[in-house]
Amino acid sequence: DNADSESKSIDERLQDTGTYNAGNSDTNPADRYIVAVTSCPTGIAHTYMAAEGLEKAAKKAGCTIKIETRGSAGAKNVLTDEDIEKAECIIVAADAKVPMARFEGHKVIECQVSDGINKADELVELAMSGNVPVYHSGNASAATANSGKASGGVGHQIYTQLMNGVSHMLPFVVGGGILIAIA
Repeated sequence: DNADSESKSIDERLQDTGTYNAGNSDTNPADRYIVAVTSCPTGIAHTYMAAEGLEKAAKKAGCTIKIETRGSAGAKNVLTDEDIEKAECIIVAADAKVPMARFEGHKVIECQVSDGINKADELVELAMSGNVPVYHSGNASAATANSGKASGGVGHQIYTQLMNGVSHMLPFVVGGGILIAIA
């Protein structure tokens, strides 16, 4: 229990990421800087699992990463305009809506949140390669296609809508359980 209470939470660990060392990124991979946004419809587990996967993959690749999580408690470790400008690439691993206008004119990889968990190494490698399209409001599909897996099939859209509904109903279910327990 002591070891668990002494370790940092995922939000505290993500606050420590993103310290960028300006330098020659061609010679020192630690000077490479990327940013990411993770979000899932319920915002409970997958958001943070994807953030942790990307954090570990970036550490393994030797680059610096700052990750914004958009979970059930709202956006944490929010990317600033300065972060976005300094970043070589932006990874958006999300199944829920993420404000994309701020990434206009930057290299963006869009993918499902599950790719942030299962394919984090590939995403970081692709981001560092520089072979990523520049995001414009009209070419979001090109960024998705280049990430290796197109999202947006009918089954995935139904899943996303169902999980969004579950997310909105959760407070009522919890409240009902508490009222039954009190009664």
